[in-house]
Amino acid sequence: MSAPESGERDGRVRVSMVPLPPAAAAVTDAGAFRRLLAETEGARVAGLDTETTGLDPHLDRLRTVQIATDDTVWVVDAWAVRDLAPLRLWLAARARGGRRTVVHHGKFDLKVLRAALGGEPLEEVAVNDVMLWSQVLACGLPEAGGHGLAAVARRWLGVDLPKDEQRGDWTGQLRPEQVAYAGRDAAVLPPLAAAMWDGGAGRRGIAAEGLERVAALEDACVPVVADMEFDGILLDPPYWAELTREIRAEAGAAKAAALRLLASHDQPRALRRSLFGDLEPSPDALNLDSPAQVLEALRTLGLDVSSTAEAALKPLAGVHPSIDVLLAYKHASKLASSFCEVLPKHVHSRTGRIHASYQQISGVGRFSCSGPNLQQIPRDARFRRGFVARPGYRLVVADYSQVELRLMAELSGDARMLSAYREGEDLHRLTASLVAGVPPDQVTKEQRQLSKALNFGLCYGMGARGLRAYARTAYGVSLSEEEAETFRRRYFEAYSGVRAFHRRQDAQARRARETRTVLGRCRRWADTGMGLPELANTPDQGSAADLMKQALVRLRGHAVRGGWSLVGTIHDEVVFEVPSGDAPGAASRVKAEMEAAGADLGLQVPIVAEVAVGGSWADKA
Repeated sequence: MSAPESGERDGRVRVSMVPLPPAAAAVTDAGAFRRLLAETEGARVAGLDTETTGLDPHLDRLRTVQIATDDTVWVVDAWAVRDLAPLRLWLAARARGGRRTVVHHGKFDLKVLRAALGGEPLEEVAVNDVMLWSQVLACGLPEAGGHGLAAVARRWLGVDLPKDEQRGDWTGQLRPEQVAYAGRDAAVLPPLAAAMWDGGAGRRGIAAEGLERVAALEDACVPVVADMEFDGILLDPPYWAELTREIRAEAGAAKAAALRLLASHDQPRALRRSLFGDLEPSPDALNLDSPAQVLEALRTLGLDVSSTAEAALKPLAGVHPSIDVLLAYKHASKLASSFCEVLPKHVHSRTGRIHASYQQISGVGRFSCSGPNLQQIPRDARFRRGFVARPGYRLVVADYSQVELRLMAELSGDARMLSAYREGEDLHRLTASLVAGVPPDQVTKEQRQLSKALNFGLCYGMGARGLRAYARTAYGVSLSEEEAETFRRRYFEAYSGVRAFHRRQDAQARRARETRTVLGRCRRWADTGMGLPELANTPDQGSAADLMKQALVRLRGHAVRGGWSLVGTIHDEVVFEVPSGDAPGAASRVKAEMEAAGADLGLQVPIVAEVAVGGSWADKA
């Protein structure tokens, strides 16, 4: 295709890189801007895109806004127009009218528009995000080129979108090449959405793949995620500094103890020569961060270890004191390096808050997080106490109760498990009773702890060997090989529906190389080499992700109207920052909407959310 023509006397820009009619004129005054909004407000489909001076909505500026219909594209010079307030009304009118506004990586556009429009959330906005559609359609398989706009347009329309201007300087007067580039990116959006929905370039679209509800849910989550990233979460710097000193001291004490045990004078002379040559060993001579040195030291103590990784050492905890202090050192060092020293670096210079990036679709459909990864913050109250509400506000923290077990009951249709949840029984106590052969009121604390390992491990197809390791590392329960086999057999005798679900997954899903969540979200594999845990786990965790996203969509309107901020989501948990006086009512509303999301997905199993209010994230145990 030919290069775009630009710089015509009437200011019009032709877009010849996509199969569309010519583009309309660039807009440089407020009157023309309002007229184009009036002209496009009722368009059945419109593309929306932005260009900015950088990627930080709190520091960088919106440079252009592009709006495209089936036959025209406008490039609005935001600096020349200045008053962009009518755009908020345009977005709201299109949302209320059920009209499709197509974006790519829409959370970024909504964040920069929110900043340009005064910083308040966009209360009414609805988009179709073709980047998310591409990820939904990929079904977990890699796509050549990824999901950037140029790659998606090439796959679905067979057109090329040059990105030469993407990293150019947008801080000065707009050049014709920049206007043409901006116009192309918007003009491609309406035909791209049509192709991805109905099918194009020899590919099956959203409708043919049965992914309509999944795409709609992901679209509805775009403004949720945009707000969550824009608002960020507050870290308490003085508390965090004290916690950092405390963790460093723990790491130092564990290091000293490990060195005393691993580099002591009573070790064989061979170890001294191996590690220290002819010198007398000193506490600082052994490098605890060197796997080779530590592995040799452990073997010299007579310990049969193949690796110094935490996963390899944890099953040996209690076998020798050196293992325990080495694990303590590794744990404290990781806390210090991964969290204590890192998180303060992410506090924003202008807002004083941490603005992490959330990816909507990761793995089974869950959110993932980076810059920093707040989903990996330890559940240890010491760490969660460092995340606080700003003055005059409280945190509402809520999570789902046993959501993955409830969804396993739903997916498997196991009669006993479904009945337990409908009757409000304690499933862990019930499992302990069934497996141990004792009445529920005689179940001991230890038996109930074991049942947690059985429920969370065996539901996902874990074998006896895996169960032994999981019970030990996750719940501190030691099982012999015979006990693990016996408990596994009794578990599936009690929950025969779960066993039948596993068999169906192992046969049908493996053959099809595909699993589906209750909403229809699809996960595919390139071959049949996946194990039963994947086949059982994927639809369960994916359904939990769908449930959480539906809850967040239900809650967004309440959040915007009530002045709440969604400051984090961690798989089955959400954290809102709300005005102090509204906290009790907000907590009730969060609980109600999270539970009602189950009915939206058509679930038969009761969904239960637990909620707490406090000054910090740690105030929910």
